[in-house]
Amino acid sequence: MRTPIALAPLLIGLFAVGMAACDAENDPAGAILSGTVKNELQQPLADIEVSEGELSIKTDLDGAFVLSDLDPGPVELSLRGAWYEPSTQTVTLQPGDNQVDLELQSFPLEVTAADLATLEQYRASFDWSVDTVSIVYAARPTRAEVEKALYYRNPALFSDPSAEVGVVPSTPPSVGTGGATGLDFTIEDPDSGNEIPMFDVETAVDKLDETPLSVGEIESSLLWEPAIELYLVNWNFDEATRLYLAGQAIRSERWGGSSVLPPQTLEHVYLHGAELWVELSFQSFLTLGEGITDSNGDGYPEVYVRLAAELYTDAAIAELSNNYANVEYDTLGLVDNLATMLDDLYSRTSPVVISTIGIPYDAPGRLSLEYPFAVLEHKTGAVNVLLVEP
Repeated sequence: MRTPIALAPLLIGLFAVGMAACDAENDPAGAILSGTVKNELQQPLADIEVSEGELSIKTDLDGAFVLSDLDPGPVELSLRGAWYEPSTQTVTLQPGDNQVDLELQSFPLEVTAADLATLEQYRASFDWSVDTVSIVYAARPTRAEVEKALYYRNPALFSDPSAEVGVVPSTPPSVGTGGATGLDFTIEDPDSGNEIPMFDVETAVDKLDETPLSVGEIESSLLWEPAIELYLVNWNFDEATRLYLAGQAIRSERWGGSSVLPPQTLEHVYLHGAELWVELSFQSFLTLGEGITDSNGDGYPEVYVRLAAELYTDAAIAELSNNYANVEYDTLGLVDNLATMLDDLYSRTSPVVISTIGIPYDAPGRLSLEYPFAVLEHKTGAVNVLLVEP
């Protein structure tokens, strides 16, 4: 019979092994790295991939991460995330816990010469009613220019007018030396209830070069829907109410016909000192009178006319001119605005950003771009490749 005392050395040995294992788990000989990733503005960055060798983790909403089971000594950390330049940073780890703050730089805005050449070549044959990929270009990094690039003649927004029944107004819109007819649109003044004419009809002309607008004012035009009905309305609804009602009145006029699409829309807006001029664009199924042609060659007849001064305030003009049209953003500023712009402009097509700045874009057999700011894909399948000048 064995005596229980003989178990004592064995139990002591097992206890020692167990303690060693516990010590190993808490062994300061291993290293743990925790930290935060921020941008150049010292804002924490979420969803940044931080990796060391085969270990990889993404930062949380506060930009924080933790990497365990690292060897003490110098380690190379790779950082990658949308909108930011990839970075490799060396950190020397001590045994135990280590804390570090890391920084990423956003990609700078740029449009390469090769991309400009591709843009010009693509524009020559682009047809927004047929093509599903568009290259859109913002000449300045302002909200006005980016929204104009994203919204104007975008395949995601095309509506085929070929099925519409022709509409013949009793007094077709016309422009001539004797004045304009058929442009006597009005809105009801929300304050007084009186009817307010929308246009100074005596200013209506068929061609841009017949207006008092300068070349610079024409080149820096705004688009009615994003500028007025989205941006300005969100800025101050009271200041924008009459302009908003004007856009609704134009779209709702069916001239006694049964068209589903609006026969006419307000397209471009031009800032001319304290005045607002607009382009009134017509669909082909609307019968027009004399003097209205497709003078700019975009496929839609149009007239240019000054809006009645009663429709807008000095504050609204100042907001459009100073903030919407002229505040320039860097990459991070545009990123901050992009979600709002897409939500406002494309709620019906649900666009998603499928590629961000610094990643080339290739459409097999069609085009290749080196440095787009962003690539958007809509639920319709349409794709917009956005280039932004700094």
